[in-house]
Amino acid sequence: MAIPKVALGSAQWGLQYGIAGHPKASKNEISKILALAALNNIKVIDTAHQYGNALDILGSLSHIIKKNKFKIVLKIPKIPENVNLWKIQDVKAQIFADFARLKTDYVDTLMVHDASVFLEPGADIIYDMIVNMKYLGFCKQVGVSVYDPNELKIILSRYGLDVVSFPANIMDQRFQNKSVEYMSALRIEMHARSLFLQGILLMPYNQAMDKLTWEFQRVFKRIYAKFRGDMLKACLSYLRQQYPINYGVIGVHSVEQLSEIIQTYNGINSWYNFDSFEINDLRVIDPRKW
Repeated sequence: MAIPKVALGSAQWGLQYGIAGHPKASKNEISKILALAALNNIKVIDTAHQYGNALDILGSLSHIIKKNKFKIVLKIPKIPENVNLWKIQDVKAQIFADFARLKTDYVDTLMVHDASVFLEPGADIIYDMIVNMKYLGFCKQVGVSVYDPNELKIILSRYGLDVVSFPANIMDQRFQNKSVEYMSALRIEMHARSLFLQGILLMPYNQAMDKLTWEFQRVFKRIYAKFRGDMLKACLSYLRQQYPINYGVIGVHSVEQLSEIIQTYNGINSWYNFDSFEINDLRVIDPRKW
């Protein structure tokens, strides 16, 4: 089975994103990132309406994106509560506005950013809208971004989707095994995100040890010791072993960071048992609880 491929997350291109608070990458830096990515066959870019001006920057670099045949995964804008046939037209209008910002009339994947809308009244209207966009040729695939395995199970029992994005990292292993096997059986394309837990797993040891709960500190200390301080290798080793997963979405803010990620990922040749590093406390593994 093929190892997961690296995909580019763009949150850091439009926002000061993550607990480490890296500044936004400049347009010039992003163009360098895209050039290096293309050279290394990294061809998927994950972006969203919510990522500040990331769509505008990508639009200004559309010539590079088209030339190198990058695939865009676009998470659609927030969907209003109690959505109806009238409100969904506003959502569609915003999607086309995002297409205009990207300077395109097509994306590879159109994804619902907030999975909870599939569990509320009006879910069928939302699903019909994205499927209609697919059949009209505005995207190849439709999907959803989820946080919880139980939420995912309910959604997939009701709706047929092509792609699912979910958190997965050395501490957050909730989707491992059963959820991944279920999606694999349905031939769903799987995108793992939050591989660095919003950057906290790559922070210097003393800074990381000041964060979150004692359970995080206890497990972080053990991972740090096992990998002799190379937390990038630890995180990427976990991704590399998740064979049914198709892509690991990694946010990068510099071409040097991407270069290090590529070199580290390609150089991993050992198999590790990560079971003992799993944490189930949502106050640690779900950034929404921080």
